[in-house]
Amino acid sequence: MAPEDIISEKGKSVIGILHSLANALRLYDVNNAAVSRQVDALVDELASLGQNNSFLRLTLREDEFFINDSLLKADLRLYVRAKELAEILEPFEYNDFRILGSTTKQDIDNFVLELSKSIKTQNYSLKGQVFGGISGLKAKGSSAAAFRFEPDKLSIWLYSGLLDVVEALYVSHEEGQAPSLLPLRRSLQMIIDNIREFNGIYQMLSAFRSPKEARSRANMHVAMSVDIIGFGIFLGRGNIELLEFALAAILSGLEESDDPIDTIQPLFRYSGLGQTALGLIVSLYESRMGRMGKSISLSGQILLVVEEYHRRLNQSPGTPLPKLIYELLQIKDLKSPLFQLFARYKGPFPIGSFITVDDELMLVIGQSRAAIGKQRPIVMRVIQGRLVQSIDLSREEDRQISEISSLGEQDFVLEDLVM
Repeated sequence: MAPEDIISEKGKSVIGILHSLANALRLYDVNNAAVSRQVDALVDELASLGQNNSFLRLTLREDEFFINDSLLKADLRLYVRAKELAEILEPFEYNDFRILGSTTKQDIDNFVLELSKSIKTQNYSLKGQVFGGISGLKAKGSSAAAFRFEPDKLSIWLYSGLLDVVEALYVSHEEGQAPSLLPLRRSLQMIIDNIREFNGIYQMLSAFRSPKEARSRANMHVAMSVDIIGFGIFLGRGNIELLEFALAAILSGLEESDDPIDTIQPLFRYSGLGQTALGLIVSLYESRMGRMGKSISLSGQILLVVEEYHRRLNQSPGTPLPKLIYELLQIKDLKSPLFQLFARYKGPFPIGSFITVDDELMLVIGQSRAAIGKQRPIVMRVIQGRLVQSIDLSREEDRQISEISSLGEQDFVLEDLVM
């Protein structure tokens, strides 16, 4: 395991221990056995820090968390623990928590004693104190702000974080559990805020796939949720509706069925849907009715259209995206004018497509705001697995798009291309 992965796992463990410790201190004295067990666990977990001359920094702010300045992709359980720990430490301005490898058992005991006083009396005496190798500050800003100059990295992190949350949700559902959907809602809300400005990055991420095999269930439904948010914005829908659409795209993966009742039945076990509950249930139900040839509402059609696009992409992952868009327009058994609008949203050369321009293979990476931006997209040359030189075809009318190319025809995977 790489050193950064070891630190990440250690940080996750320490978050769990500190969460249990803080909750124990709410109920018990520092000498209680429940507290002592967590202190001993913390001492054991930190022992290797001194051996490796390492340090640990936990930054817990808003709903996002860092371990040694690396964003943490939290599963549902860890998310809840980190969030609760952040809420406990934030009033004491101690949610930017640092532990040196030289930390001793006495340092930990002194910290626990002061933490206990602060929690029980709310006197904020913990603020600014240093206990040997343990110190803490107020975590400033937000993780989104930390990426203000690197929007691509923020988008990638938000996308991968959503994928982790969805994978954990599906596993929990298969095990008969019904965890809170609040982490899922939060992830989607952050993407909705971010995607308005950086939709092209998300379209590229949703196009990632192997040409030889279907995407996993979680990968497919996360890509669906991103596309349905982007399509909803294209149609002028508001944030609440966008969240409903995105949740419907994710939760349709709990029970993959074309039966309307079977599709919505699992949703009644879950909490955390809030005011989106009715809208997303209606969207899911009507999308399945639409597959049966019934007349359905606009929200049901939006989900139906995006889902059909991704179903076909999963059935034939090597198919060129422009060809897939063309096939959508030829559908006869699913009647919706939104297929035409979705094709306009994606454009004839969707982001993530490979096309040949003047006998050179190029990857579509964006679409300019020009009137012909979708017909003449922004591309990059693909040379020996590397992306070289961005070209806006809407500004270079002499260049000719001669053909589309299948991902399956390439000797690389889309996400492996480097710049």
